[in-house]
Amino acid sequence: MERIEAVPLFPLNVVLFPGMSMPLHIFEPRYRTMIVRCLAEQIEFGIVLIREGVEAGGPAVPFEVGTMARITQSEEQEDGRYQLTVVGTRRFRILRLRGDQPYLTGDVQLIEPEYGAEGPEGDTVRQLADTVTALFGEYYRLTLALAEQWQERIGLPGDPAALIDFVGSRLAAPAGIKQRLLEVPTVAAALELERDVLGQAIPALTAAVKQRQQRRWGTPEILN
Repeated sequence: MERIEAVPLFPLNVVLFPGMSMPLHIFEPRYRTMIVRCLAEQIEFGIVLIREGVEAGGPAVPFEVGTMARITQSEEQEDGRYQLTVVGTRRFRILRLRGDQPYLTGDVQLIEPEYGAEGPEGDTVRQLADTVTALFGEYYRLTLALAEQWQERIGLPGDPAALIDFVGSRLAAPAGIKQRLLEVPTVAAALELERDVLGQAIPALTAAVKQRQQRRWGTPEILN
C-alpha cells in the first residue's frame, strides 16, 4: 500500500465513491485556500464523511475511510468562491490527522477492497455480483417509475469491485450505510451488504409505485 503524507481533507455530510462525480461549492476561506493549493500543485484532496461536528463554520471529526477527489472542472467566482466538479479516484484510510494548515490535513494510506480467498474470478464473488446486478436493475427501474421516467437499460460494470462503487454511489440510502460500503474490506462482504440493502428497498419501492399508479390510473399494475 502506498502512503501519502499531508493530504488535504474536506469533511462533508456525503460519501464519495471512486468513479463518482460530485459538484462542490467552496465558500469558506480555509477551503478556498485548500483549493488554490490543489489547483496550483495539481493534486487531489480527500473527501471524508463527518462523524462529529459541522460541515461549515466549525471543526469536524471525520470517519477514517474516505475517497480521494480529482478536480475535473473549476470556476472561480468574483468573490473568491469556487464552483467545482470532482470525481472520486481511490479509497484511503487516515493514519493521522494534522493541524499544520488552516484546513484539515492528514497522513493517509491508499486501500483497495480485497477479493478474499475466492479470487477475482471466484464463484462466490461472481454469484454475488450477478445478484446485485439483477437487484439494482430492478431498483433502478422502480426508482424511474416512481419519478414517472423510463429507460430501456442501464449499463453496469462487469468488474465486481467497480460494481460496488457504481451501485453505492446511486443508492438512495443514509450516509451511514454508504460509509459502511466504503469501509467494507472485501469485495464479497460489500456485495453482500448491497444485496441486503437492495433487497430491503425493492419491496417498499414496489409498493410506492403501485400506489402512485393506482392514484393516477386506477390500476396497481407496474409499467414495464
